[in-house]
Amino acid sequence: MHRNCNIMQIQLQAKNPICMLDNLRNKIDKIDKKLTELLIKRHGLVKKIAYLKHKNDIPIEDKKREKSSINTLVSSPDLTLSERRYIKNILSSIHDASKNIQK
Repeated sequence: MHRNCNIMQIQLQAKNPICMLDNLRNKIDKIDKKLTELLIKRHGLVKKIAYLKHKNDIPIEDKKREKSSINTLVSSPDLTLSERRYIKNILSSIHDASKNIQK
């Protein structure tokens, strides 16, 4: 963060774009840290699912469940079209990564 930037200054001097960018990026960094923690937990669950699927000859891919899961999460009427697309793209990537772990 730049020397002269802090939350108080950003609130008082909203015209300073460098301070505003630093503040927004710091917020994103905090969110990314939380996301990483959740993805690590998810990874552990995916490995357990992979074990059960392999042990019981269950196919790795379940397109119907994947589609249903994503659609449920993006179906909120409060989401904008842009937010829906953003979330759907990220969730699709997460599902693809999970399938790769299970192979």
